Amino acid sequence: KVQDLQRRSEEVIQLRNSVDAAESEIETIRQTLGEDLFLRVASLDLGNLALIAHQLEAAGKRASKEHQSWFGKLLWRWSVAERLESLRQVISAAIPSLHSAEIPCPPDLTDETAVADWIQVACRLRARIPHLEAAKGYRELLMMLVRGSGLKMSRELAQWMDKVPVQSRRLWEAWLRLAPSRLSAEDRKVLGDFCAILRLLSQSDENGSSVGKEVFAQYYRLYPKLLGQLPCWAVTSLSARGRVPFEPGFFDLLVVDEASQCDIASLLPLLYRAKSVVIIGDPKQLKHISAIPIKRDAELLARYDLFESYAAWGYSSNSAFDLASPMVLDDQVMLKDHHRSHADIITFSNHYFYAGDLRVATRYDLLKSPDRDKPAVRWIHAEGM
Repeated sequence: KVQDLQRRSEEVIQLRNSVDAAESEIETIRQTLGEDLFLRVASLDLGNLALIAHQLEAAGKRASKEHQSWFGKLLWRWSVAERLESLRQVISAAIPSLHSAEIPCPPDLTDETAVADWIQVACRLRARIPHLEAAKGYRELLMMLVRGSGLKMSRELAQWMDKVPVQSRRLWEAWLRLAPSRLSAEDRKVLGDFCAILRLLSQSDENGSSVGKEVFAQYYRLYPKLLGQLPCWAVTSLSARGRVPFEPGFFDLLVVDEASQCDIASLLPLLYRAKSVVIIGDPKQLKHISAIPIKRDAELLARYDLFESYAAWGYSSNSAFDLASPMVLDDQVMLKDHHRSHADIITFSNHYFYAGDLRVATRYDLLKSPDRDKPAVRWIHAEGM
């Protein structure tokens, strides 16, 4: 059920993004056509209008002396009456469609002087058809979006997704209740001793005091015994020191989030402790702030002959993401769905930074719109440094 809703929701998201893209381009066409014609465009037969434009232009040029060959001009006086009558018949059949498309028409066709005006009418109709097609396409997308019940589907999917953390919590609590029963007496003692060591370390950090080497020795001795009970650890790159044993391949997998804001040096000790790594980051966001100037960084690389083989390891200009990205080809995954901003906001970044690859999956019904009687941007002066 959830997978089906997610698939349908993705289809609605793509459809809504198409409507958003068309919306930014359709406003000029809306103003050109006028609101009344824009709203009626769905009822127009655009294929018939294109045919009328072609027939009207062809009949007009056939009834115009200046569009004839020299031989046609030579026989003009004997054929003009029949050609004008043929044009009148085409005009008579075209008038209702021209009015529906709001194309201004000359008062009448009384003589040859009005033929050029009717040729211009055909040209105006032909020029209007692409605008009508764009408007009709936009209206059809809009109606498909309305029929798709995107809001209803999003709510239904949200209801199902709301059940996931509830069920996950129930599963987690059940696991916690069962976990102690699977622990041996030795496991319980190790957990108790480890918790006591953690309290000593955390209190020493808070008080700014230090603990003896024997405390850390006991910490490192107990740590490997706990991996069966505590297999997953979350730490910052700086707090890993003194908290995670400095042993090669100690963990099966290291996951680095926001790697584009992580410097390479801070990542090395973590890589040493892991057998494999997943690097997650966005190279379009700001990098880490380097305390080493680029010039000094380049001097160090040159001094130790590292430019040729290790130019990508430059600390000042390259992040952990920059280092990892060229090393993999098939294992790169682009997260395409954007959930934070309205399309009016993220479209700029999507166009200029992400080559239009992002799909706006933001739930508009959850966005907080600013009060209409208050400015969207305000200046608040605050005293101080």
